[in-house]
Amino acid sequence: MVDKISNARKKELEQPDPFLEALQGYANAYTKYRKQIAMGVCAVVAVVAIFSGTIYSINRSEEKASEFLAQTLSRYSDADPVKGYETVKDDVAEFLESYPNTAAATQARVRFAEISFKASEFEEAHKMYLAALDDFKGDQVMENLLQASLGRTCQAMERHDEAETWFRKIADGKSSLLKGEALFNLGVLLADKGDTAESQKLFKTLVSDHGESFYKPMVEARIND
Repeated sequence: MVDKISNARKKELEQPDPFLEALQGYANAYTKYRKQIAMGVCAVVAVVAIFSGTIYSINRSEEKASEFLAQTLSRYSDADPVKGYETVKDDVAEFLESYPNTAAATQARVRFAEISFKASEFEEAHKMYLAALDDFKGDQVMENLLQASLGRTCQAMERHDEAETWFRKIADGKSSLLKGEALFNLGVLLADKGDTAESQKLFKTLVSDHGESFYKPMVEARIND
């Protein structure tokens, strides 16, 4: 029995080691294809270098954009909104042209929309709010905030139908953020158009579903007034 085991073990030892065979195969392949392999490694290194360079470039661009925006907005003062708007409008335009696709540009559009609105530059505010809304597509919180701002801007411009569209988007949306304000403004707009029944319906919805709203006391005074 011992002899049989020894013979079997001997035959096993005589078989080539699979690991060594594989290693030898890799060595032979490397010898045969080392030029191609070297080129492949260089290509990978080049891709990594390009990727790293791109990331660095993006980060540096964001830093420069943020610095530029901070310097521009530091000159703004809302003590005199019209003067403040005039002070920064050209630099904001230059900034948006130079850094259009940065995170800082997204911030700049929202901030300059507010600056324009305060200065009664409603066309400019409208344009900036629309651009910002595109930046935040899919972000329900920001969409509601910007749609409400667009609604107010359109009211200031007496574009009542468009204002109604923006407020209705909030009123019909899933988020409760600013829904009370949207219902109030929609109710007022519809009342002004003579649609008293729909206006009253919206006011009652505001009171029943958004009782914590700042607009509740104003609405209660209008119900069945």
